[in-house]
Amino acid sequence: MSKSFFNNILNKDNTKKGIILLVTIIATFLVLLTSLGPQKYNLRVGSISDVSIKAPYDVTDEITTEKLREKTAAEVKDVTSYKTNVKMETSQSIEDLFSKVIEVNRDVKLTEMQIQKIEQSSGDFEEALIYQKLQQLKNISLVKLSDEDFTLLLNLSPKVSNDLKIFIIDLMNNLYETANINEIKDEQTGKTMIKPDDLVNAERNIESYFNKSTFSKSVKELGKSISYLMVRANLVYDAKKTELLRQQAREDVMPIKVRKGQYIIEDGDVVTEAQIAILKELNLLSGSGGTGGLSYISIAVMVIIIIAAQWIYIYRFEKEVFFNNKLLILISVINIISLVLCRSIVLISPFIIPVAFAPMLLALLIKHNIAITISVINSAFIITAAGLDISMSIVVFISAVLGATLLKNMEQRNDILFTAFLIGIINSFLIGGMQLINQNFDIITILANCLFVFLGALIAGILSIGFLPFLESIFDIVTNVKLLELSNPNHPLLKKLLMEAPGTYNHSVLVGNLCEMAAQAVGANSIIARVGAFYHDIGKIKRPYFFKENQRGENPHDNITPNLSTLIITSHVKDGVELAKEYKLPMAIKDIIEQHHGVSLVKYFYITMKNTSDNPDEVKEEDFRYPGPIPSSKEAAIVMLADGVEAAVRSINNPTKEKIEEMVSNIIKGRLNDGQLDNCDLTLKDLTKIKEAFLKGLGGIYHQRIEYPKLVNNKTNEKGEELKK
Repeated sequence: MSKSFFNNILNKDNTKKGIILLVTIIATFLVLLTSLGPQKYNLRVGSISDVSIKAPYDVTDEITTEKLREKTAAEVKDVTSYKTNVKMETSQSIEDLFSKVIEVNRDVKLTEMQIQKIEQSSGDFEEALIYQKLQQLKNISLVKLSDEDFTLLLNLSPKVSNDLKIFIIDLMNNLYETANINEIKDEQTGKTMIKPDDLVNAERNIESYFNKSTFSKSVKELGKSISYLMVRANLVYDAKKTELLRQQAREDVMPIKVRKGQYIIEDGDVVTEAQIAILKELNLLSGSGGTGGLSYISIAVMVIIIIAAQWIYIYRFEKEVFFNNKLLILISVINIISLVLCRSIVLISPFIIPVAFAPMLLALLIKHNIAITISVINSAFIITAAGLDISMSIVVFISAVLGATLLKNMEQRNDILFTAFLIGIINSFLIGGMQLINQNFDIITILANCLFVFLGALIAGILSIGFLPFLESIFDIVTNVKLLELSNPNHPLLKKLLMEAPGTYNHSVLVGNLCEMAAQAVGANSIIARVGAFYHDIGKIKRPYFFKENQRGENPHDNITPNLSTLIITSHVKDGVELAKEYKLPMAIKDIIEQHHGVSLVKYFYITMKNTSDNPDEVKEEDFRYPGPIPSSKEAAIVMLADGVEAAVRSINNPTKEKIEEMVSNIIKGRLNDGQLDNCDLTLKDLTKIKEAFLKGLGGIYHQRIEYPKLVNNKTNEKGEELKK
């Protein structure tokens, strides 16, 4: 088992496929690296940028967004709530102050020891008592007055004290009812305080009230001092509600986005902290880390999986292509060229990428089935390399399908441009509709994008026309376009055939018509068969009068030996191959020229030689056969059969339907029994279909015609003979 495995590995064809696969993977990987491995920049805050940097994809400017959020939150005004119990609290504080005064006046007495000390020092008992009361009141009072104010308060008569208390309570209640005293938060200390303007206004109101009162001047000043200290905010700062509103304001700020393609930094800009943060986020800054090797591994895995999917499809459903290394290389070359174009043109605009380029070329050079599948799978590379959004991704997939299917039955090179034009129209409507669905109502932008998409399709068509002959020549592939050009009667070689061997030219045209009908009947390439028939006898140009269809009078074979005649007749195949090389005809046409007689016998001269030879047994059949090889394709076999049938039927005297059918059957059976069809894929059922197609075509050429009568008059009879007078 291991020996067989290594033999398969070392098999030349497998080795070639392995090299093709490896080179394809490496080339695709390197192209994708240019899009997924971004360039790094060495910049720092405060430096001057010497480059302009665009964002490769959308990113949030976190620093600028946060600054805007803080600014918006700071603009939210402090929230205040009305304090309903401020009157009660203030009244309670006033009551408490005056109660403590009464309490101190009532309870504070001098002790015996204090009295003795005062007597010994000849001090004033009244001053000592007042001092004692003052100290006690200062200790227990929550209202902090000056010593003078406390002393005055202690010395007030009970009536004045009570009147002052009532006056202050009424004053404060009236103040809270008529004025808004706001509480605010000090931004520096974070503590709450009464708004300075409101405090000043409150103090003015208090002063005004007392100025209108009947109290003595000293009592008025005392009352003002107490009232000033009693002022409290009736609209207090609500920290919870304020923070809630500010948080809501922060959340309402939409993140500031740097859009794909938008400049992050322009040449000559002073680099800011916000720009550095964006570059780090995009992994565009030197030393900013990033995924490193993991990114490369991810790209490699993606490339391997997608290319493996392409090859698996080709192996399972297109084995003819899989076992043709030339076509595998062609597929890889087209896909890589498409990726390179994508990476180059996306720098201008993603909408102008010629996404239909690869599908169109694959359809023209190989098959539309392969073109659709490979291009759809390959779309993953296009989307990744260009970083396309959902709308352009859909355009890529649609273009893959349209580019392959619309060129299925192409008849001339102009059809490529027409197809590109049609794809451009469809893609324009598609991209416009997608952008409207995405709520983009900028008409100018939409129209510009539609125009770019249309131009992208036209570029794809122009590039396809430009690359087509180059790839046809390099890979020796015959396309329908090339074949249709070769079928043009103005082709130099066909014109030469017409001028120098007109009989052969006429024969070739008739054979071409028969081949086309037969090829369509058995599913062969009718264009190759028809064009191959046009050129199959071009070798007769060198010695045209040695072939019956070009002879007018004397037959040159009458003057030479059968051996020489056979050599001249069979050499037209070799001469045709040489002319095909000279005029650079495709390999498929060269094969038909070389194989259209196979190794069949030149029967006429063989029998003639047998009949005229003194030693008939020494005449070898091999000396009178074409060199071959025998046909290896359906198209070559059909040309062989059509060539023999047309020449044979033309030799029938008075051809009838029965004679033609018998001759066609004999020709096909003869080629089959002679082994000329052993290497082609035609079945017996196919041969029956070919016979029916030949009979249908020949019936149109050799149908019976009516004989026109001669005019009968007084000078001639019905036979046209002149009457005697």
